[in-house]
Amino acid sequence: MKLWIIEQEIRNLIRRRVKGEYRAGEILDLTFKKIKRYAKQEIIFPKYALSLIADDSDDHCTRQGFMRYDSVILINLGGRVWAIGKGKAWGDYPARPYDNDILVLALGEDDSLKNESNQKIAETIMELISSYLWSSSFQNSIIIAKNSGCLFGGRKLGRIMDQLISSKIPSFVKKRPEVREGYVTVEVGGIFPALKSSIKYKKQLASLLSQTIIQILSDPSKYQ
Repeated sequence: MKLWIIEQEIRNLIRRRVKGEYRAGEILDLTFKKIKRYAKQEIIFPKYALSLIADDSDDHCTRQGFMRYDSVILINLGGRVWAIGKGKAWGDYPARPYDNDILVLALGEDDSLKNESNQKIAETIMELISSYLWSSSFQNSIIIAKNSGCLFGGRKLGRIMDQLISSKIPSFVKKRPEVREGYVTVEVGGIFPALKSSIKYKKQLASLLSQTIIQILSDPSKYQ
């Protein structure tokens, strides 16, 4: 119980933003907002779709963490239609270390959806997301934000994202994290130092991330 209370306190602390300092999750919010300018339409799901983060269930208890998506935008780039969604961490404690992510799915060639209704498109995308539900974590996430402030790419296109941005991100760090001495947080995969405050970034990082995502989707074969 004490550990859970500490985790709640830490999450509250790391969400307090000083002017000019942005949490990783806020950076992804701004990134998605910039990408949304390229969208030809938005698809609202009739029910949320889930993508697995981690499953720490056992014979006695179910403990699963997910990213939850309520909608996606559709963008035409590189001769393809892309569905792009912003997820939010959802579920049990395996989701607690995470804030949000940006999901990318290739749906087909430019005109492949022109005769499909929004309902059918929504169903297709939800099926695609759920088809990866029990596969490797962050299978279609191009970038993920943790509450600690870490930003990293997922699998597939996320690996390309990592290659393009990992060396550039440090120059956008506004404030480094502060450790809470004597306390830890428990995550699937390990025990880590608890934080008083997360990494904070300059707002301009959102421009780099959005431009990089558009660059990748415009010609993904260039990086494979």
